[in-house]
Amino acid sequence: MTSYQELSQQKRNKLIGRIGYSFMLGISCLAAFYLKDYGLCLSGLGLALIFDPFDAEVPFVQRPLFQKVWLIVHLAVLYILLIYLLLTFS
Repeated sequence: MTSYQELSQQKRNKLIGRIGYSFMLGISCLAAFYLKDYGLCLSGLGLALIFDPFDAEVPFVQRPLFQKVWLIVHLAVLYILLIYLLLTFS
């Protein structure tokens, strides 16, 4: 592959990642606020982490602070929702 094709592939992968992340966050918000289905919200949030909305080639340690904070807050919300669902399971 030439350098141009590799760059084009990287841009395409980044775009797909952002679209997938946004789509999964949208499903999670719809499930939480409209359907009141927190199990679906939990699975949507977990799947959204698969689609890294930022450059996946950059290691976590080298990312800018706002990206680290965004991903850590996303993971914290995921764990809080998981604990809530486990405590209210009946």
